[in-house]
Amino acid sequence: SGVSNNSPAQKAGVQAGDVLVGLAGKPINNIYDFVKVLGALKIDQQVDLKVKRAGKLLELKVTPISRE
Repeated sequence: SGVSNNSPAQKAGVQAGDVLVGLAGKPINNIYDFVKVLGALKIDQQVDLKVKRAGKLLELKVTPISRE
């Protein structure tokens, strides 16, 4: 529904309305897929992020950060 300011997603180019379909080479079909892949990501290690925007598939790069 939105993207937080200065978040890794915003820095990667994700926009409100984008639909996440892939992360770190894994398909994202539901929230459970997302949580599983998100939990396996390593801090400061860039990964691929795939989103659908206006019917087009975009490939972006995102670098996870620590939330502490």
